[in-house]
Amino acid sequence: MTEQSIPFSWRLAAWGVLFFWLALCVPIVLVAPQLIGETSVDVRPPSGSRSIVAQDMGEQYFGGGNSTGLLILVTAQSGTVLTSDVRNFTGYAIDLIKSATIEDSEGSFNSRPLRFDGYYLSPVETRRNFVSKTNSSTIIEVSLEGEKDTKLTNGYIKFIRDQVIDGHILDPSLYKLYLAGEQALNMDGQEGTLKDIENMEKICVPVAFLIFCYFLRSIKFILAPVLSIVVSIGASFAMTVPFAKFINFFTITPSIMLSLGVALSVDYNLFILIRFKKSTGTFAGIKEVMKYTAHTILISGTLIAVAVAGLIMVPCEPISATGVGSCISVICTVVVNLTLTPAILVIFGDWLRRPFFPEGCFTGITAWCGSFCKAKPPPSDDLLFHVNDDILDVDNDDLVFIKPSSPSRKVKKSFWLSMGRFISRHKYICTLLVLLLGAPFYSRLPELRMNTLDQLELLPRGARSVEALHALKEDFAPGIIHPYTIIANNYSLTGDERGESSFKEGGLFSQAGFDLFGDLAARIIIQNPMFSNDSFLSPMFLPFQIPGQSFETHYLNFEEAQLLLMLNVSYNTILEKDISMPEHKVMTMSVFTPFDPMGHLATEWIKDVRVLIDVFNAELENSQNPAINNTRFYLFGGSCPVVDFSEQINDSFAMMLGCVVALVMFLVLLMFRSLMIPFRLAFTLLYTLAVAFGFTFYVYQTDAFHWLFTSLHEFDGDAIQWLVPSLTITIIIGLGLDYDIYLLSRVEEIRVNTRCTDEEAIVQALQKTGSVISGAGIIMAIAFSGLMMSSVVVLNQFGVLLCVSVILDTFVIRTILLPAIMMIAGQWNWWPRKMPEPYSSITNGSSDTDDDDQRIDTFIIEEPYVEEPASPHLSRCDDIQ
Repeated sequence: MTEQSIPFSWRLAAWGVLFFWLALCVPIVLVAPQLIGETSVDVRPPSGSRSIVAQDMGEQYFGGGNSTGLLILVTAQSGTVLTSDVRNFTGYAIDLIKSATIEDSEGSFNSRPLRFDGYYLSPVETRRNFVSKTNSSTIIEVSLEGEKDTKLTNGYIKFIRDQVIDGHILDPSLYKLYLAGEQALNMDGQEGTLKDIENMEKICVPVAFLIFCYFLRSIKFILAPVLSIVVSIGASFAMTVPFAKFINFFTITPSIMLSLGVALSVDYNLFILIRFKKSTGTFAGIKEVMKYTAHTILISGTLIAVAVAGLIMVPCEPISATGVGSCISVICTVVVNLTLTPAILVIFGDWLRRPFFPEGCFTGITAWCGSFCKAKPPPSDDLLFHVNDDILDVDNDDLVFIKPSSPSRKVKKSFWLSMGRFISRHKYICTLLVLLLGAPFYSRLPELRMNTLDQLELLPRGARSVEALHALKEDFAPGIIHPYTIIANNYSLTGDERGESSFKEGGLFSQAGFDLFGDLAARIIIQNPMFSNDSFLSPMFLPFQIPGQSFETHYLNFEEAQLLLMLNVSYNTILEKDISMPEHKVMTMSVFTPFDPMGHLATEWIKDVRVLIDVFNAELENSQNPAINNTRFYLFGGSCPVVDFSEQINDSFAMMLGCVVALVMFLVLLMFRSLMIPFRLAFTLLYTLAVAFGFTFYVYQTDAFHWLFTSLHEFDGDAIQWLVPSLTITIIIGLGLDYDIYLLSRVEEIRVNTRCTDEEAIVQALQKTGSVISGAGIIMAIAFSGLMMSSVVVLNQFGVLLCVSVILDTFVIRTILLPAIMMIAGQWNWWPRKMPEPYSSITNGSSDTDDDDQRIDTFIIEEPYVEEPASPHLSRCDDIQ
């Protein structure tokens, strides 16, 4: 291809597109990294759910919605932490943190309003919350007040870690220090995302590029995918940042977007460049290449975007946010590959097609290697050939030449052509065999377990905040990390939104109110014997310490509370924290679970307690006592948002999935004007999903694959997380459509342009696309394998599901099952569309009943050249050298 063969307007437009994307890289570089800083592991309750109603009520009457809590854990290597050293450390650490000036998101340095609490800082009645039962550990609570500022909070975390935790203020041989808290978890999750991206850049992307170069036989072609990946991922991250300001994005979302961008960019570039390499290289050839590949990429990208956009319908903000990010990633990838890659071909096409090394520089090496290797003999001058150019993309490396004098000579054939012919002869057996081979996997679906989300499974293993949480769980009741709150509201009263303090009897600050909370706590203890009085903290449940003994929680009646109020001023602090003023309309009680409040046991406990509270509220409603019959109790905190999410997802996920599948089937119907194709597509997608999820049973519920996935040795779960299927199903559907549409488009192209039979079109399309789709599938699996290497459990499960589904779709569905089903369906594939009447056979003079080996294929030319083809649908190949 020469530059003069390209119109000036096209070259100008190509340079314009290239400069546009390169200029756009400047703001992209500035904006895109902000996405990672906007992510978190926080699971906000869904709108209108029981937990959000209770949580909003707590913030309305008690505030706290704009505070960020951090916990400094001091653990004695041996002995107790109730020493003068720890007392002095507490004061010194507080003064040090107060003196810090941290840069905020606006670039200015300032300090934040801070509130501290701890064993040496709180009233005697609440000290029990800050020291372990064995007195071997204590907690210092640091609360950052005011509006949340991620950059400012992360600055405080880094300051506390550097100056307090790692500052050797206490003797490291005697004490160990940790920093825990939700924002510390968020920051470590963000750093884990950056590490995953770094691992993908170091390992997965280079391997994918090597395979890409292998299939194209040139390292120069790597220019296109490198630019496409950088621009598409950067653009998608930058475009997602404004959404992240208003939607809660999980820390795992950028990793998912990155994997999708890399996989689709390399795939689409492979589709374009392989066809470009086989084209004539002229400007007309580039247009012909883009005519077919652009159509296929546009269809594929549209269907994938529609599939992942289905996540937006899920009433769970982190999942819907992942849907937003994934959809943006797919759209950006399609737009970049349909504009930037063609521009590169127009500008650099001539350079790309030239050999990387000067001609003849390897002549000596080639001759030396030829003495050891058998090379194909070059064709003799008397060989003339007869080939159908309309059907075939001829690659000289694959041609096998035979002499006209031996037309019946058996020749070597393409693997994919042989595969197609084998499936053609045994299509029913192949279909049945694939279905039977998948049985060990999809038969396990009823046994597949899904657990509720454990917050730690969104974080990288070995993160400092995760180690701190494990240390907290060793010495404290696990529930102290994320306590639950039971809140009661007497709707008979009005006002009380953080008014002036008043300790007069009234509302819930009465014997009736104390009795209600005491009765509910007793029912919780009876329902689950793991609980005790020590599990509660409120104005009526207070810990007391007898000299020489540990703290014990006692239930106070209202008279005892009034006496304590007169004798102990510090009791006022507890009342102001848990009772609204001045009418005492709302009261709260903290609940510390004896198990992980974010773990799997908490889920069943929440459901049981909510049932108990519903019964309790019904009894109050039917009560004849006007002082309590309008009082209602609620539960929030801990895993309550996760339970609400799972309930809403269970109610809406089937409808969302049905809408996505129906819309995809409708779009496929419009694109191919066939009723059979959408239903066949739905069947193969269902098979892929069933086998892929069945495979996870063996990975996560048995130790069968621990030798392959070494990270599973640290996996202490026995199921996949509920978040994983919710995120992966629509993405698997979208990826499954990719190669299906590519193969189907080639079948349609061959069937329409050559008027061959459906079976011959399928065989030829399989031969043409076999190596391309296989290479693309391998590259996509490698791109997603970066998620499998992640230290985040959820991403690991996500990566396993995607890799298995891509490999299954590439080497089983597209290679065997799809062609076999289409061959069985025959002309019904296109119904009710009318396809051109096929000729009896592609070969001149042969019939449909002839043996398959008599059919013409891409690589076998069995007739000598004649000036005019004997059949109007045969044409000779241009001068093949």
